[in-house]
Order: sequence, then C-alpha cells, then structure tokens
Amino acid sequence: MKPLLSQCLIGHRFGKINVSKDYFLCCGTPAIGNYDVDGGFKEFWNSKKYNDLRKELKYNLEGQNEKWNGDCFECPHYAQLMMLNESGEVIDDLPRKGPSEFQFEVGNPCNHRCDFCWGWSHTMLSEEGQWNGWKEWAKQILDLKTYVSIINDLKELGGCELISISGGGEPFIIPDIMKMIEHTKKLGFNLKIFTNFSRVNFKDIDNFIEWGVDRFEVNISAGTEETYCKVRKLKSKDWNLLIDNLTYLNEKRKELNLSSPIKYVVIVTKENIEEIDEIFELAIKLGCCFIDFRDLVSQGVYKGEDLLPLEKQVEVFNEKFFKNINKHYFKEVKDEYYFYSERLNMGVFNECISYRG
Repeated sequence: MKPLLSQCLIGHRFGKINVSKDYFLCCGTPAIGNYDVDGGFKEFWNSKKYNDLRKELKYNLEGQNEKWNGDCFECPHYAQLMMLNESGEVIDDLPRKGPSEFQFEVGNPCNHRCDFCWGWSHTMLSEEGQWNGWKEWAKQILDLKTYVSIINDLKELGGCELISISGGGEPFIIPDIMKMIEHTKKLGFNLKIFTNFSRVNFKDIDNFIEWGVDRFEVNISAGTEETYCKVRKLKSKDWNLLIDNLTYLNEKRKELNLSSPIKYVVIVTKENIEEIDEIFELAIKLGCCFIDFRDLVSQGVYKGEDLLPLEKQVEVFNEKFFKNINKHYFKEVKDEYYFYSERLNMGVFNECISYRG
C-alpha cells in the first residue's frame, strides 16, 4: 500500500454529482452533500461545510482518510502527487473560484450487458447477483433542470475548464442528453463523454461536430466482432453499427481538418487480452487519438475474478504491447505508462499496472 502524502488539494480542483443528486469531492470517496439538501453547486462550493472539508484534506489528510475507510489509498489518479513538487511543497494557486473539472453521472440505464461491468454484467441480471436496491438504481437518471442549474453555476463561478458526462450506464439513453451536450458547449466548456457510442446516429454526429464536442471515451474492449458481441451479449449488427458510427465521425472530422475526438477504451480481461494486435489496427483505421488499456476493477458485489487474465496471457499481452509500440513508432513519454506516435498523432495509455512485466 502506497504511503499517503501530507495533503490533497483535489477538493479545489474537482467536483461531481450523481443521479441521486449527491455531491462528491472526487471519484472514489463517499458523498459529501446533496443538491436538494445543500443547495445549488455555487452555494455548496462556497459553504462552510465544503470549505472545512477542503481544509481537512489539506491539513489532515490522514485523519480524513480514516473517516473514509482508506479510500484515499486507492486513489487512481494519485491526486496528491499532482499538487506537490519533489520537495513536498504545494505548487497550487489556491484559492480557486470553482473546480477546474466537474463530472456529471447522468444516468444508470444501459443497453449493453458487458461481462466486466460492475453495474450491468450478467451477474446483475440474476436475483442472487443483484445488490439491494439495484432495480431502482438501474432506472435512475439526472433531470435536465438540475444539470442546467449546476452547469450555469460552474460558468458563473469561473475556473471550470472540463465537463465530463458519464454514468452507471449509457449516457445516450437519457432523454435530454442532447440538450445537456448542446447547452454545455454553448457555455464554452471542454466536454468529454464516456459512452459505448451505440445509441447515436449520423445526424447526432453532425451535431457533435457542429457543437465542438471535444472527446468521446468509447468503451469497445475488443479487437474483433466475435469478442465484442460475446462480451456484451450482442449481435453482428451491433458491431457494424458501432464501426459505422465511428467511421462516419472520423471521416467528417477529417473533411473539416479537425483533431480526432475518439479515445478507444479497453478493459483488459482474459476474453480480449490476446487481441492487442487487432485493437491497434482498428484504432489506427478509425483515426483514434488514444488507446487506453485499463485494469479490470472490482466494485461492490461484482468481483470479476472469472475474467482475470491467466499468467500466460499476461506474458503475451506484454510482448505484443511493446511489439506494437515499436511497430507503429510510439515513443515512451512516461514510465511505460504513456506513449505517443507523431506519425499517427496517437497516444497510448497502459493503465494495466498489475499486468505489466
């Protein structure tokens, strides 16, 4: 377990709300407030409650971590490291008017049944596999009025540069999602959307380009039609729809000489770990700006042990990974974690820490 640093300033940089209208300080900690109880985000951001919590993180991170049952130890972003220099000195321009990034979890309904998903895997569809309250959770969405209220507060506060739209399911199932996206871009925010990109059409994509949506983090987690359909319980037509949508987006952005907004996300499991060659080839064909290989993450009642790669598969993954890195002229940018190819104008993240050789 890595040691905690002396302080964390994520409370000044990040904010989040979920479908229950709960506010979160970061992506891994318990709720710290609620829209209906503590008011709109501007009011809550400037409240004594929020300010006291930021101070607690800055001056007593270890104590706060104990209250949160050790969640800070599991921080995937190493937020503390980004705030301090090598001497442990704070290098932040606090106080901030508002967070620099805010994440909206807009809905939990989903049209896929991915084996690796903690919320919608086949395990969740059986009575014995569901956690208490899953059926209610699976229907929840964030209403447009609340979304617009918070976005407007963020604009008024100033300082927020990036909005993320995600959820426990597929955002494009939410009835008002296009209104949310359009309003966000009209206010001038950078916007990234976590999606399986299956519930959009060519007209939607034309709108995305017109509005200037900056990034789509598309969870594909396969390199072939066979694996894609097997993992998600889908049919060939679903794979063809995905490829058609991404191809159309890539062609339209090239026509307009725009940078690629497509990040190819891969949750690495024993079902797809040997398709790394196909993943690189498809990402290049689709003009992706990034490939992001991620560990399988256990959450709640879903553990996913049956999907963990075998030791031999991990060896093959590491071998093929660096073979592709060299083949496509990627250069290491950081610690066998981030690579970039000027020739392809593409980055590769290898977040599979537990799979590295």
